[in-house]
Amino acid sequence: MQSFSSHTRNIAVGSLLVLGILHEHGPAEALESVSLITDFGYNGRHAYFFVALDKGYYKAAGLDVKILRGQGSVDAIRQVGAGNATFGFADTGSLVLARANDQIPVKLVASVYARPPQAIFCREDSGIRLPKDLEERSIANPAGGSIPDLFPAYAKAAGIDASKVKWVIASSESLPTLLPPTGPPASANSSSAKLCCGRKLLLPSWCASPTPIPA
Repeated sequence: MQSFSSHTRNIAVGSLLVLGILHEHGPAEALESVSLITDFGYNGRHAYFFVALDKGYYKAAGLDVKILRGQGSVDAIRQVGAGNATFGFADTGSLVLARANDQIPVKLVASVYARPPQAIFCREDSGIRLPKDLEERSIANPAGGSIPDLFPAYAKAAGIDASKVKWVIASSESLPTLLPPTGPPASANSSSAKLCCGRKLLLPSWCASPTPIPA
């Protein structure tokens, strides 16, 4: 069976499930221990990893899989690069930046999203309706999240000053509870994640359909 140990480690977006159906594990073979770190806590987009684990697909493929809770795409990439996880579920843009700027030895092996899922959520009564409204405001995001690294390019395309936006570090679990009246007016998250915290939230249209970044 192919080993997953490699100098250039893998950021695998959904690839464990694929590998699980490609290799039939024989009863005499020992299971190979591998780990997968998520990009942002445990969310619906990670469900199929747990389904495969629960139904024994990985075990049938000869894999003993441990799923780890991540604190953002940047964190997942760093953990894979450092050898603390075999695979990571992470943002492609963050991976490009990690390879180019920090020489982190990781590679992309699969992709799930047809378009970037990053988004900024806010309370409906926050007064945030346009990208310009983010200036002089605070946005909560995990320390290892991808959005702060990508935000300057978005801000340039949207015609706003990225330096006027303050980022507040928060854990992935606490983001929903930090929205006003207790915290920052906006929260950076994935548009595929639903914040269930008993609050009336808004995903502005300019976040759901991001402004294209000029070539």
